[in-house]
Amino acid sequence: MPGAVEHHRAKAGVSALALPPRLFDEILRCDTGMDRSIIEHLSRRLKTGNERLASRDSFGMDAVPEDDFPESTTPP
Repeated sequence: MPGAVEHHRAKAGVSALALPPRLFDEILRCDTGMDRSIIEHLSRRLKTGNERLASRDSFGMDAVPEDDFPESTTPP
């Protein structure tokens, strides 16, 4: 269904806000620092995930359970 919001259970306290694309675009237009903040946040998450994977690889652990990434949007 278009516009439907998916709900997933978090393993820790998490705050999330779903915005319609037009509203999100307007916020980015009005707050010039917001886009940089979002990009920096996503970059940190990617870096942390890569470091976790690299540390598991160095210990010979090929498979990484989804449980190791609680911020994943994969449903349980």
